[in-house]
Amino acid sequence: MMCNGDFKSRTRGLLYLNAMQVTEIFSGASRFKTFVVCNLTKLLTRVLSQPQREFLSSWCSDDRKPAEEEIVMDFNPTSAAGHVLGLTSEFKVQHSTWSNFQAPQTPFTVQRSSLLVKVIANLTRYDPDLSEEDNARFLNEFLECLQTESSKLPGGAVERTDAARKNLSSLLARAESMTPIYLHAEDVNFLR
Repeated sequence: MMCNGDFKSRTRGLLYLNAMQVTEIFSGASRFKTFVVCNLTKLLTRVLSQPQREFLSSWCSDDRKPAEEEIVMDFNPTSAAGHVLGLTSEFKVQHSTWSNFQAPQTPFTVQRSSLLVKVIANLTRYDPDLSEEDNARFLNEFLECLQTESSKLPGGAVERTDAARKNLSSLLARAESMTPIYLHAEDVNFLR
């Protein structure tokens, strides 16, 4: 029976990816975009203003260790989100099931990078259903958080702001290398 720390460390990556998939879905929906901006901009700012070495190893590496992607799960994040929100009849949610189907898997690091790009693209994409203020909210709050948070973090404001600039450039290069197999060119253009 797996009740030790090994099980927790192996499933943690899967939980991160599923959380990022749900975030990506909500960030692209007009009704939830402002909510995502208000609740995740500070976190995204911290991620993007990490020291470059940490950011590159976490978000732009090609480390292909299989520990995180050993488990294959048939999971539909849209249906799961509908289930969580109590919209099961509207979305006809079916519960997730473990699958023995062994489809070629996208490496964990590629999935993580592409989801980060997609979330940022969704938050910067113009949405005609939102006001001009709401469409600009993410960029405005990101810049405000970057200024506020970077002064609190070790390394000071100038160092963290420079790290964010370099990290965004590195993420853009990573995104361009993943197009068209893992990312749409449109998402890369919004990140740009």
